[in-house]
Amino acid sequence: MIKTYLDDGFDVVFNYIVTPENLELIKTKINDYNIKFVVLLVDEATLLLRDKSRPEDCQMKERCITLLNNFKNRNYNPQNILDTTNLSVEEIINIIQNDNKFIL
Repeated sequence: MIKTYLDDGFDVVFNYIVTPENLELIKTKINDYNIKFVVLLVDEATLLLRDKSRPEDCQMKERCITLLNNFKNRNYNPQNILDTTNLSVEEIINIIQNDNKFIL
């Protein structure tokens, strides 16, 4: 589906959990296009604070820390990691759009 949108001239934001292994597969499937790959991470305290701002039935509580640690234990290229702890949504968007270090 991503390739179809790219072929039709659209920019695509793919929001999904991508492991380093899956990333290699994705790169081979859409290698005709510029791909930016960004892993958004945050410190534990900020993650829990952000989680509390969600509706109660959407909160992950301590599970979000477990998932954060899973991400940290993956073999992501450090150049693809963006620490969003002290960034606003607007700042995150600006960095992703303008920083070429995320291009694969």
